[in-house]
Amino acid sequence: MREQAEVIRKDGFDVDDDLRISPTQFKDFLGDGTIKHDNNAVAQLEGNVFKPKEEDPNHKVSHKGGEFLEMAKTIMFNRDLFNQRLIALRTCKYDDYVNDVDEVIIDRQTGQAMAAIDTTTDLSSKLRNSKVLSRVANGCRVKYGLTFNPHTKSVGKITYNKLPLFIISLSPDQLADLVKQLVNGFSDDGRKDVEIFLQKSLSSQSNQAASMAGENMKNAYLKAGAIFNSLE
Repeated sequence: MREQAEVIRKDGFDVDDDLRISPTQFKDFLGDGTIKHDNNAVAQLEGNVFKPKEEDPNHKVSHKGGEFLEMAKTIMFNRDLFNQRLIALRTCKYDDYVNDVDEVIIDRQTGQAMAAIDTTTDLSSKLRNSKVLSRVANGCRVKYGLTFNPHTKSVGKITYNKLPLFIISLSPDQLADLVKQLVNGFSDDGRKDVEIFLQKSLSSQSNQAASMAGENMKNAYLKAGAIFNSLE
Protein backbone atom coordinates (compact mmCIF):
# COMPACT_ATOMS: atom_id res chain seq x y z
CA MET A 1 0.00 0.00 0.00
CA ARG A 2 2.81 2.42 0.88
CA GLU A 3 4.56 1.85 -2.46
CA GLN A 4 1.34 2.56 -4.33
CA ALA A 5 0.78 5.70 -2.26
CA GLU A 6 4.21 6.98 -3.29
CA VAL A 7 3.30 6.44 -6.96
CA ILE A 8 0.03 8.35 -6.55
CA ARG A 9 1.78 11.19 -4.73
CA LYS A 10 4.13 11.59 -7.69
CA ASP A 11 1.03 12.34 -9.78
CA GLY A 12 0.22 15.21 -7.41
CA PHE A 13 -2.39 13.54 -5.19
CA ASP A 14 -1.76 14.17 -1.49
CA VAL A 15 -2.64 10.84 0.11
CA ASP A 16 -1.37 9.09 3.21
CA ASP A 17 0.28 5.66 3.21
CA ASP A 18 -3.17 4.01 3.30
CA LEU A 19 -4.12 5.86 0.09
CA ARG A 20 -6.58 8.07 1.98
CA ILE A 21 -6.97 11.71 0.89
CA SER A 22 -5.13 13.80 3.48
CA PRO A 23 -7.33 16.48 5.15
CA THR A 24 -4.32 18.60 6.16
CA GLN A 25 -3.90 19.85 2.58
CA PHE A 26 -7.31 21.56 2.82
CA LYS A 27 -6.30 24.19 5.41
CA ASP A 28 -6.31 27.01 2.86
CA PHE A 29 -9.46 25.65 1.24
CA LEU A 30 -11.67 24.88 4.26
CA GLY A 31 -9.83 26.51 7.18
CA ASP A 32 -8.14 25.15 10.30
CA GLY A 33 -11.31 25.40 12.38
CA THR A 34 -13.33 23.21 10.01
CA ILE A 35 -10.62 20.57 9.81
CA LYS A 36 -10.22 20.45 13.62
CA HIS A 37 -14.01 20.15 14.01
CA ASP A 38 -14.15 17.29 11.52
CA ASN A 39 -11.18 15.51 13.11
CA ASN A 40 -12.96 15.72 16.48
CA ALA A 41 -16.09 14.25 14.89
CA VAL A 42 -14.00 11.36 13.57
CA ALA A 43 -12.43 10.76 17.00
CA GLN A 44 -15.86 10.73 18.66
CA LEU A 45 -17.24 8.27 16.13
CA GLU A 46 -14.27 5.97 16.54
CA GLY A 47 -14.55 6.10 20.32
CA ASN A 48 -18.32 6.02 20.83
CA VAL A 49 -19.76 4.25 17.78
CA PHE A 50 -17.22 2.04 16.07
CA LYS A 51 -15.27 0.78 19.08
CA PRO A 52 -18.29 -0.91 20.76
CA LYS A 53 -19.18 -2.54 17.43
CA GLU A 54 -15.70 -4.03 17.20
CA GLU A 55 -16.56 -6.25 20.17
CA ASP A 56 -19.23 -7.96 18.03
CA PRO A 57 -17.58 -10.94 16.23
CA ASN A 58 -19.99 -10.66 13.28
CA HIS A 59 -19.11 -6.99 12.86
CA LYS A 60 -15.39 -7.84 12.99
CA VAL A 61 -15.74 -10.26 10.07
CA SER A 62 -17.85 -7.84 8.02
CA HIS A 63 -15.59 -4.87 8.77
CA LYS A 64 -12.43 -6.81 7.96
CA GLY A 65 -13.90 -7.95 4.65
CA GLY A 66 -14.92 -4.40 3.78
CA GLU A 67 -11.46 -3.06 4.63
CA PHE A 68 -9.78 -5.73 2.51
CA LEU A 69 -12.08 -4.97 -0.42
CA GLU A 70 -11.51 -1.23 -0.14
CA MET A 71 -7.73 -1.53 -0.03
CA ALA A 72 -7.56 -4.25 -2.67
CA LYS A 73 -9.77 -2.38 -5.10
CA THR A 74 -7.86 0.86 -4.63
CA ILE A 75 -4.54 -0.83 -5.41
CA MET A 76 -6.10 -2.79 -8.26
CA PHE A 77 -7.49 0.27 -10.07
CA ASN A 78 -4.28 2.25 -9.70
CA ARG A 79 -1.83 -0.51 -10.56
CA ASP A 80 -3.41 -3.36 -12.51
CA LEU A 81 -6.62 -2.57 -14.39
CA PHE A 82 -7.75 -0.72 -17.52
CA ASN A 83 -4.22 0.43 -18.38
CA GLN A 84 -4.24 2.58 -15.21
CA ARG A 85 -6.83 4.90 -16.73
CA LEU A 86 -8.82 5.20 -13.48
CA ILE A 87 -7.35 6.84 -10.38
CA ALA A 88 -8.79 5.47 -7.13
CA LEU A 89 -8.37 7.46 -3.91
CA ARG A 90 -9.69 6.34 -0.55
CA THR A 91 -11.67 9.13 1.10
CA CYS A 92 -10.47 10.63 4.37
CA LYS A 93 -12.03 9.18 7.50
CA TYR A 94 -14.50 12.06 7.78
CA ASP A 95 -16.03 11.38 4.38
CA ASP A 96 -15.85 7.64 4.99
CA TYR A 97 -17.67 7.84 8.35
CA VAL A 98 -19.96 10.86 7.90
CA ASN A 99 -20.71 10.88 4.17
CA ASP A 100 -20.41 7.10 3.75
CA VAL A 101 -18.21 7.18 0.65
CA ASP A 102 -15.26 4.80 0.41
CA GLU A 103 -13.45 6.10 -2.67
CA VAL A 104 -13.30 8.86 -5.21
CA ILE A 105 -12.54 7.48 -8.67
CA ILE A 106 -11.26 9.87 -11.34
CA ASP A 107 -10.91 9.23 -15.07
CA ARG A 108 -7.50 10.36 -16.30
CA GLN A 109 -8.77 11.09 -19.82
CA THR A 110 -11.76 13.29 -18.98
CA GLY A 111 -11.26 14.34 -15.36
CA GLN A 112 -14.74 13.01 -14.53
CA ALA A 113 -15.04 12.10 -10.84
CA MET A 114 -17.24 9.41 -9.34
CA ALA A 115 -17.85 8.04 -5.86
CA ALA A 116 -17.82 4.42 -4.81
CA ILE A 117 -18.85 2.35 -1.83
CA ASP A 118 -17.66 -1.21 -1.32
CA THR A 119 -19.60 -4.17 -0.07
CA THR A 120 -19.13 -7.89 0.35
CA THR A 121 -22.91 -8.39 0.27
CA ASP A 122 -25.09 -8.98 -2.75
CA LEU A 123 -25.46 -5.92 -5.00
CA SER A 124 -29.20 -6.37 -5.45
CA SER A 125 -29.79 -6.30 -1.68
CA LYS A 126 -27.78 -3.08 -1.45
CA LEU A 127 -29.89 -1.51 -4.18
CA ARG A 128 -33.08 -2.39 -2.28
CA ASN A 129 -31.93 -0.12 0.54
CA SER A 130 -33.96 3.11 0.28
CA LYS A 131 -31.11 5.23 1.68
CA VAL A 132 -28.67 3.89 -0.91
CA LEU A 133 -31.21 4.40 -3.70
CA SER A 134 -31.74 8.01 -2.61
CA ARG A 135 -28.00 8.67 -2.66
CA VAL A 136 -27.71 7.11 -6.11
CA ALA A 137 -30.58 9.19 -7.47
CA ASN A 138 -29.50 12.48 -5.88
CA GLY A 139 -25.73 12.13 -5.84
CA CYS A 140 -23.48 12.09 -2.81
CA ARG A 141 -21.22 14.48 -0.95
CA VAL A 142 -17.45 14.31 -0.50
CA LYS A 143 -16.24 17.24 1.58
CA TYR A 144 -12.52 16.57 1.07
CA GLY A 145 -12.37 15.91 -2.66
CA LEU A 146 -9.67 16.20 -5.30
CA THR A 147 -9.92 17.04 -8.99
CA PHE A 148 -7.69 16.19 -11.94
CA ASN A 149 -7.26 18.35 -15.05
CA PRO A 150 -6.31 16.01 -17.93
CA HIS A 151 -4.92 18.89 -20.01
CA THR A 152 -2.56 20.41 -17.45
CA LYS A 153 -2.17 17.21 -15.36
CA SER A 154 -2.84 19.36 -12.29
CA VAL A 155 -4.65 18.39 -9.10
CA GLY A 156 -7.09 20.69 -7.28
CA LYS A 157 -9.24 20.68 -4.16
CA ILE A 158 -13.03 20.64 -4.16
CA THR A 159 -16.10 19.78 -2.11
CA TYR A 160 -18.32 17.54 -4.21
CA ASN A 161 -22.04 17.74 -3.48
CA LYS A 162 -23.49 15.73 -6.37
CA LEU A 163 -21.13 12.91 -7.25
CA PRO A 164 -22.55 9.89 -9.10
CA LEU A 165 -22.39 6.91 -6.77
CA PHE A 166 -21.44 3.35 -7.70
CA ILE A 167 -21.30 0.16 -5.67
CA ILE A 168 -18.40 -2.26 -5.98
CA SER A 169 -19.78 -5.60 -4.85
CA LEU A 170 -17.67 -8.74 -4.49
CA SER A 171 -18.58 -11.93 -2.67
CA PRO A 172 -16.22 -13.17 0.07
CA ASP A 173 -14.93 -15.85 -2.34
CA GLN A 174 -14.31 -13.27 -5.07
CA LEU A 175 -12.54 -11.05 -2.55
CA ALA A 176 -10.28 -13.90 -1.39
CA ASP A 177 -9.38 -14.70 -5.00
CA LEU A 178 -8.73 -11.03 -5.73
CA VAL A 179 -6.39 -10.64 -2.75
CA LYS A 180 -4.51 -13.77 -3.85
CA GLN A 181 -4.02 -12.33 -7.33
CA LEU A 182 -2.91 -8.98 -5.95
CA VAL A 183 -0.26 -10.71 -3.85
CA ASN A 184 0.92 -13.19 -6.49
CA GLY A 185 0.38 -11.02 -9.55
CA PHE A 186 -2.44 -11.06 -12.08
CA SER A 187 -2.36 -13.48 -14.98
CA ASP A 188 -3.62 -12.02 -18.26
CA ASP A 189 -6.79 -14.11 -18.00
CA GLY A 190 -7.29 -13.20 -14.34
CA ARG A 191 -6.91 -9.49 -15.05
CA LYS A 192 -9.32 -9.67 -17.98
CA ASP A 193 -11.93 -11.52 -15.93
CA VAL A 194 -11.86 -8.83 -13.24
CA GLU A 195 -12.01 -6.04 -15.86
CA ILE A 196 -14.99 -7.62 -17.63
CA PHE A 197 -16.83 -8.17 -14.33
CA LEU A 198 -16.31 -4.59 -13.16
CA GLN A 199 -17.04 -3.05 -16.55
CA LYS A 200 -20.36 -4.90 -16.87
CA SER A 201 -21.40 -4.08 -13.30
CA LEU A 202 -20.52 -0.37 -13.49
CA SER A 203 -22.02 0.09 -16.96
CA SER A 204 -25.24 -1.58 -15.82
CA GLN A 205 -25.39 0.63 -12.73
CA SER A 206 -24.86 3.72 -14.93
CA ASN A 207 -27.88 2.83 -17.06
CA GLN A 208 -30.09 2.03 -14.07
CA ALA A 209 -29.10 5.20 -12.22
CA ALA A 210 -29.62 7.41 -15.28
CA SER A 211 -33.17 6.11 -15.61
CA MET A 212 -34.10 7.07 -12.03
CA ALA A 213 -32.07 10.24 -11.47
CA GLY A 214 -32.98 13.88 -12.03
CA GLU A 215 -31.73 15.70 -15.12
CA ASN A 216 -28.40 16.89 -13.67
CA MET A 217 -27.52 13.54 -12.15
CA LYS A 218 -28.75 11.73 -15.25
CA ASN A 219 -26.11 13.51 -17.33
CA ALA A 220 -23.43 12.61 -14.79
CA TYR A 221 -24.37 8.93 -14.96
CA LEU A 222 -24.47 8.98 -18.76
CA LYS A 223 -20.96 10.47 -18.81
CA ALA A 224 -19.77 7.83 -16.36
CA GLY A 225 -21.40 5.12 -18.46
CA ALA A 226 -19.58 6.36 -21.55
CA ILE A 227 -16.29 6.11 -19.64
CA PHE A 228 -16.99 2.56 -18.46
CA ASN A 229 -18.03 1.48 -21.96
CA SER A 230 -14.79 2.82 -23.43
CA LEU A 231 -12.46 1.10 -20.95
CA GLU A 232 -9.92 -1.26 -22.46
